[in-house]
Amino acid sequence: TMAATTEDEDDLSFTLRVASMFTILVFGCAGVSSPLLLARLAKMSSTHIVFVVGKAIGAGVVMATGFVHVLPAAGEVLQQALPDMEYPLVGALSLGAVVLVLSVEQTVGHLFAALQEHNATKMGHDSSRLLINTLGATDSMTIKRGHQSHHFNRSDSARSFIVAHVLELGIAMHSVIIGMALGASTDADEVQALMIALTFHQFFEGMALGVSVSEAKLSWLRQLVMVVIFSSTTPIGIGIGLGLSCIGEADSRQSLLTQGILDSISGGILIYMALVDMVSEDFNRPILAKNRWLRYILLLSLGIGGAGMALLAVWA
Repeated sequence: TMAATTEDEDDLSFTLRVASMFTILVFGCAGVSSPLLLARLAKMSSTHIVFVVGKAIGAGVVMATGFVHVLPAAGEVLQQALPDMEYPLVGALSLGAVVLVLSVEQTVGHLFAALQEHNATKMGHDSSRLLINTLGATDSMTIKRGHQSHHFNRSDSARSFIVAHVLELGIAMHSVIIGMALGASTDADEVQALMIALTFHQFFEGMALGVSVSEAKLSWLRQLVMVVIFSSTTPIGIGIGLGLSCIGEADSRQSLLTQGILDSISGGILIYMALVDMVSEDFNRPILAKNRWLRYILLLSLGIGGAGMALLAVWA
């Protein structure tokens, strides 16, 4: 009877884990798509109050994900993989990720701007528009002619382009890891709690990413690719976790070490993106100096996003 009960428990756990792949896929897709559809169908610009508030909420979500979900999980996993290690590896890896992302943003941003200006000068306005279309940022560049030169507005183009892609990288890495944790779990009650928590987790994280992707004004094809990548990362992680649990490798030292390292890097990326590319940019808008109520609304929105995601840490 005990064996039968255990077998039923395992079957229920397996069924829930498979079901969670589809549930999280749908909700993740809905979360990341909603800001994009709103921008496309309602013709809202990135400076509209809905997007400004949405981005503040998203910044809180991303920040809490890094501080409350990712880094503590990385510390626990690395402690299991390296029980005798006293060095704060999580902090060191996160710091390295922050420096790396800053370097990439600065380098790619300058190269992107230099390439654009070079092509605009050499081939004229039409050829520069072709380059913009090739990169998928059709409306995000402002080119001005004067004295035989063209000036490129990086703050509205290259920066948004880089932010959207780096943010997706950080979220995708984290999503695979949390998916693996759910897929590797064999306790039905734990799987059910994780499934509910991660469904909301991916929905709100998707909304944060969707606002950033919308600001980058990418082509619809590139937006579709980013939606598919984000939506599928957690289900892919669940599938990997299921496979590892079936072959008994989910708790191996190598698997735990890989998860801990990736989570540490992901945490650094998410915290950097939230503070530097989302919070700092939003709260330095010139309009906030004249409109204190909007500033209070953004602060409240940031707090709501952070508190909501932090609360989810009770279950996942």
